[in-house]
Amino acid sequence: MCLRSYNCSPFQFTMLSSRVTPTYMTVVARSLAVTATKSSDEKTSGVKQAPNAYICFSRAQMKNRPEGMNGRKYLTIVTHKWRAMSDAEKAPWQEESKARRLGLIVDKKREPKKPRISMNFFMKEKYSTVKESMGKEATFGDISCEVVAQFSSLSPADRQKYQEMADEDHIRYTKEMFDWTAGQRP
Repeated sequence: MCLRSYNCSPFQFTMLSSRVTPTYMTVVARSLAVTATKSSDEKTSGVKQAPNAYICFSRAQMKNRPEGMNGRKYLTIVTHKWRAMSDAEKAPWQEESKARRLGLIVDKKREPKKPRISMNFFMKEKYSTVKESMGKEATFGDISCEVVAQFSSLSPADRQKYQEMADEDHIRYTKEMFDWTAGQRP
């Protein structure tokens, strides 16, 4: 087994070579090679790729999964169904995939994000400064405890600013929730 043929670091190669099956190693090595060639812009763009025909099919099939059946086992059954299908049977799923890629089909909008409380706004504002003052050794829990202590020691007049921000966020949530529930009705 050659390190160069798998196009990965020595650590990744060690992890690969500890696996049992050579086919698994080939699949993982190929995926490592693909991710290594992607630019940083592609990785962090945040835009989801449209699902291919098989993914559209499997999502629809998983919604009809029998009660109590393991998802992994059922997905194996779905995969076998997909492989047994003719091109004519796959055509509707390919059309759906193409429509999603072109943006003609959009998934239903998700439920709005819950409203934040005044403490969340204070945490967002003060977390980075407290983190810098506590140093690199401080854990998330230590920093959070310090920010909560600072928030607890605020006077009611100082807390008013954060309470107003929380009230505005609650109004936002109420409006978005009303629009979302209106869109959910048939």
